[in-house]
Amino acid sequence: DAIYTTLGRAVKLNKSLLLLARIENGQYKSTEVVDVKTMCDAIMDDLQEVYAHKQIHYYVTADEKHPFIISCNFSLAQIMLNNLLKNALQHSPVGGTLHLNICSNMLQIKNSGAAPLDGEKLFQRFYASRETASKDSNGLGLSIAYSIAKAASLDLTYRWENDSHVFSIVKECK
Repeated sequence: DAIYTTLGRAVKLNKSLLLLARIENGQYKSTEVVDVKTMCDAIMDDLQEVYAHKQIHYYVTADEKHPFIISCNFSLAQIMLNNLLKNALQHSPVGGTLHLNICSNMLQIKNSGAAPLDGEKLFQRFYASRETASKDSNGLGLSIAYSIAKAASLDLTYRWENDSHVFSIVKECK
């Protein structure tokens, strides 16, 4: 059983590293218009079932008249948003909160947490906080999200504010 677990982790790690290399080498040329709120809604529909046991209070504030539209490879946009939302749910305490704030040029993902993360290392490959080091994480999810954002001319940032982790995706000024 331990061999299968180790093999599964090695396969996952290999796939993640290949994805990162392809993104960084610009191998995902096709882009399309992606409505970020619509994609987040679909992802959260799936993830909320998986994390229902944590009883996380989920809120969305969105400017319906001015949606956040990005130009990105559709599959990569899904991976980026899925990694960020799954990360927020996974690392929120039981009974915590997850708030999405969406406007025409930004998505903000804010989830309750116990302590700030290392903003200098957070988006580096294989980074794992003390909190995640023992979990089934290869430390590539946020690095992948960051690389996808960069490839789509988006700025992905992190800050700690009022006992919450805040990840923001903002359209870069051109």
